[in-house]
Amino acid sequence: MKYEALISKQNKLEAIKIQLKKEFFGIDHVIEQVIDTISPWYLFNEIQESPLVVNLWGLTGTGKTALVKRLVELLEKKQGFFHFDMNELPRKSINSELTTAQKVYEEEDYIICLDEFQHAKSIDEEQKELKSKSEFNVWNFLDTGEFDFEYYGYGYNRSNFMSKYHNLSMWIDYGFKIQNGKVELKQQPQNLEKYIKYYFDLKEEKESVIFLDTSTRVRISKLFPERFKNSIQFDEYYFKCDEHEILQLLYMSSRRKKEQEKGQMKNALVFVLGNLDEAYQMSHNFNPDISADSFHKLSLRININHIKNALKKRFRNEQIARLGNNHIIYPALSEDAFTSIIQVKLDAITKKFKSNTGIDLQFTNSVFSMLFENGVYPTQGVRPLLSSIKSYIDAKLGTILTYMINNEMEADEVEIDVRKQQLLVTYFRNKEEVDFYKVKIDLPLEKIREKKDINKKAVTAVHEAGHAVISILLQNEIPTLLNANSTDASVYGFMFSDEEKNIIAKKDLVDLAALYLGGLEAEALVFGEDHITLGANSDYSEATEVISEALKQNGMSKLLGFHKKNSLQNPHALESKLPQVEEEIIQLLHEAKLKAKQVLTNEKKLLLNIAVHLFGNNSMHKKDLEVMIEDYAHGIDLGQIKAKQEEKFYVSQLEKAITQLPKDDVCIERQLTESLYKFCNLNKHKKVE
Repeated sequence: MKYEALISKQNKLEAIKIQLKKEFFGIDHVIEQVIDTISPWYLFNEIQESPLVVNLWGLTGTGKTALVKRLVELLEKKQGFFHFDMNELPRKSINSELTTAQKVYEEEDYIICLDEFQHAKSIDEEQKELKSKSEFNVWNFLDTGEFDFEYYGYGYNRSNFMSKYHNLSMWIDYGFKIQNGKVELKQQPQNLEKYIKYYFDLKEEKESVIFLDTSTRVRISKLFPERFKNSIQFDEYYFKCDEHEILQLLYMSSRRKKEQEKGQMKNALVFVLGNLDEAYQMSHNFNPDISADSFHKLSLRININHIKNALKKRFRNEQIARLGNNHIIYPALSEDAFTSIIQVKLDAITKKFKSNTGIDLQFTNSVFSMLFENGVYPTQGVRPLLSSIKSYIDAKLGTILTYMINNEMEADEVEIDVRKQQLLVTYFRNKEEVDFYKVKIDLPLEKIREKKDINKKAVTAVHEAGHAVISILLQNEIPTLLNANSTDASVYGFMFSDEEKNIIAKKDLVDLAALYLGGLEAEALVFGEDHITLGANSDYSEATEVISEALKQNGMSKLLGFHKKNSLQNPHALESKLPQVEEEIIQLLHEAKLKAKQVLTNEKKLLLNIAVHLFGNNSMHKKDLEVMIEDYAHGIDLGQIKAKQEEKFYVSQLEKAITQLPKDDVCIERQLTESLYKFCNLNKHKKVE
């Protein structure tokens, strides 16, 4: 490649990167990775020996497919782009599609997109092999670029040869003749004349026709590679055949096992796209009350090891290896990303409205808020939001214009505001208001928020405040969000934290169980033991599970062994009854209940103030809780919480153990030991990011 051409291509990639960042929001780092990863394929495609595989993993609706398709457009490679949905498209047809691709695209830099790849799984939940329903060997294709070349095209198989065989056999019985592969029409029996015309679709007089057309002859030649090197050599044989020789040839073709030629796309760029719920564990949480930024923060912790562990639940190890190491991980969209999407979509609506009507369209901030609060489901990506924009704005523009026309209004500007499930439309002429109109909109989430039972809300506020106080006092963790009026049908309220979980030690079991029991204990403290409510079953389930797993499966009981139901995943588990361990679990749950009650009693002022704030405001964020801690907490303050979060107990204990040994007894190089000392001292009071 000439130097000038290389520079030109590099400049084009840089321009594409800039353009993609303008069009897609919240995924700048993803775009950087994609462009960097495909650069070798784009710049030096001719020396590539196997397909470049780029994996894009993320939540639904985060723009994986859209990014790939837009990239293809900007690369000007649409003719060489082939998209396959591994869920909807029968994978057995991919061989045919790729065969066609090699016929219609003259270059070798194909771009293949295997979308919804999670549905191509090869093992089930119990790690048992699933029978493949596909003739397309996706794993060999990813590894080598090879696929089974389809000779027959769509719908053509060996039964076609048998059909031709039966027709020819019957005609021969009536005197049908073939000379040198051709049918001399004037020499055929009269009683076959109309059948011959129909069979060969003869619309004009001809002296002869070739019995087997070119495509059929090519297909047959492929079935006998040991006899015919190519279709030309086959034709040399064919055009010497009579009817009996061709009859035999058709019979052999119908019985011949197809010898498969391999198509080759070693120079291809292959995008593998998928949603991995096993890695994105927040994907099942459809709660619109939880901040998009919280889910975004959680998604940023997902790394290549999480992705490969998730893939292990769907694919064999050798298959995962063929996906390579180019795993690009999409984050959940942040609040800024959703806000930018709303802005761009409303700007587009405004521009189109102006172009079609000549009227300026303005949206107030309340419209932005309404679309965000009712259209954003963070784990479902942009699709619910786009649907909301279409329903609440696009679909109402016709009504807004119709009102103006019916009232013979000459407006040059329309302003749209939102209040109480209505679009408030103000019409202006020369900056002066000329009319006003209300358009009803249906906002289901607003209805849910408005109709909440205040009695349930009071209980929920106290319950969630109880969890929060225990989290602050015993876990040294301030919740990211508390909610006492959730739009999520499965819960009245919730406590959510996006902080990374700490190490859980044996001494922490009671405190952790107390966290789950804190809600019900808060109800008992505020309303009385007889007035605690149903709904804490999940709390008790979680508390019991964490202690049970610790004792039965993590060696924290006096009884040794891994105790769980025996299964394929746990073939060596012990299934014996453990009454003594069950008693130990119940005892620890009692201790957790008493500890939760003691903490809440000591911090009743903090508990009640959090509950009252929740009751009045529906939700409470971390910054609000920090103010409450400073004003009302008795046994802790923000400084103590921060100090405890920054403690590095295990590091300091390791340092202590090392320093107690004589240097001669430490079986590592002295320089390494001193580096460890230095590391321990530097990080003793430093937060680990």
